[in-house]
Amino acid sequence: MGFKHDIMISYAWRDNQPPPLSESEGWVSDFQAGLEFWLKQVMPKPAKVWRDKNQMPGNKVFAEELDEIVAKVAVLLTVVSEPYLSSEWCARELENFIKHATAQGGLEIENDYRIFKVNKLPVDRKVIPESLKVVTGFDFYEIDPETRTMAPIDPSFGDKDKQRFIRKVYDVAIAMSRLLRAMEERGIKPMIADSTAVNVDPTPVEPVTPVTPTAAQGPVIYLPHTSRDLREVRDDLVSELQRRGCTVLPEQQPSWADVDEFKQSFAQDIASASFAIHLIGSRYGSILEGETRSVIELQALMTAEESGRRDLRRLIWIPKDLGEVNEQQLAFIDRLRTDRAALKGADLLQDTVENLKSSVLDLLKPRPITVPPAELASDGALQIYLMHEVTDKDAVRELRRALKGATVGDRPISVTLPVFEGSAAELRDLQRQKLCDCDAVILYWGAGSPAWIDSSINDIRKARGFGRTKKFLGKHLVILGDPKTSAKNDWLLDFKDGLLEEDLNTLEAWTEVPATGLTDYLNTLGA
Repeated sequence: MGFKHDIMISYAWRDNQPPPLSESEGWVSDFQAGLEFWLKQVMPKPAKVWRDKNQMPGNKVFAEELDEIVAKVAVLLTVVSEPYLSSEWCARELENFIKHATAQGGLEIENDYRIFKVNKLPVDRKVIPESLKVVTGFDFYEIDPETRTMAPIDPSFGDKDKQRFIRKVYDVAIAMSRLLRAMEERGIKPMIADSTAVNVDPTPVEPVTPVTPTAAQGPVIYLPHTSRDLREVRDDLVSELQRRGCTVLPEQQPSWADVDEFKQSFAQDIASASFAIHLIGSRYGSILEGETRSVIELQALMTAEESGRRDLRRLIWIPKDLGEVNEQQLAFIDRLRTDRAALKGADLLQDTVENLKSSVLDLLKPRPITVPPAELASDGALQIYLMHEVTDKDAVRELRRALKGATVGDRPISVTLPVFEGSAAELRDLQRQKLCDCDAVILYWGAGSPAWIDSSINDIRKARGFGRTKKFLGKHLVILGDPKTSAKNDWLLDFKDGLLEEDLNTLEAWTEVPATGLTDYLNTLGA
């Protein structure tokens, strides 16, 4: 690239003082060692990383040398902390870098920014320079959502923290390597060839108006912090999303004094988000003063309300193996599975971490453009999508035979079925395409759980969001098959009392599908 240094680490000296009794050279020293190691692994040639290790005195000589170094640096990595924000020399490095980088190809390269922000410890966002507020940071600390206590991720604290620290540095290295490669491909080089052209005035330079990244960045994802048992899952997911150019909010792990402060913070984060992802673990989470529900439950409910106001797509994930869960959390998970309001705009997934990642990537895909209805069924058949669980494959055979010989007006019926083999992403794509293509939907509720029937109906109601361009010919029919359960009895009572949505109809089929009831339903499709 022609830069003297690929990366300059800008930090306050106090942030590199090792804790008492520690064998470490210091937090920043450990960070640099890890960064250089990982960059050697992920780049064709080692990156040149520079930081001031000699604590140059704050005089004119230092100012001249500092300005010359900054003028020939490709990327500035800032270690943000209270000492950093109070350092005049760190502010000078930042301001000078912005000035030079703006003249050397700009601050923004594709979807990346030439200033990196490593948050060593939490700071008041109000005192962060505007040029750093637009940068997605890498948090090297944790705030316990239940006790709201803060703990740094410091390798000197022990093996567990050392592993988390190394993984966090790896995430920084991956993002850094992507940016350096992009700069190399665009041929970005420093404009200053010698020290005679740099500003040697030891007084601080005038602030430079920061260049804010454009809307060309990836989508904004609202991914709230989780209970302790899912922190590593969230960290991995954040890293994956950031590598794909997404902005993940909240940027830092917040700590709220009360519910009003929480709601204000939530409103700021959700306003720019296109997607919301909730990771629901085995712990219920903290309850703020003035509330009876945990922060985790409030976040899920409030994004559901937001989804009702606008097109906010949501994913709620629960680990396949939750382990030991207390009654309070079990009740919350049950509400998520059964409350239609809580599932507004959401896919509910209880599966492995690998399938979670597949689901998230699927969520980010552009919505499909469906084929116009006139081009789909050239034979004129009326297409019914018969939804059921895999365990009901045999139970629906009688129903399939009855539909095969039936007609609606002069139109024969064509039955399409769910697919159960393939990756999670493939199965979701097929499900959504079938919901876009069909004329009507019949749901056979036999061995399926209440969560299955609710999530299936939720998918049907989101069909327009998947790309459906035509109206359904009639109501969606729920056929209640064996075995009889209390959930199905409650469903029937709700239906008879007029408590179900108006787009649903029911048909009892405990021993067999009643021919008259099925015929009556089909006749409504031809009305």
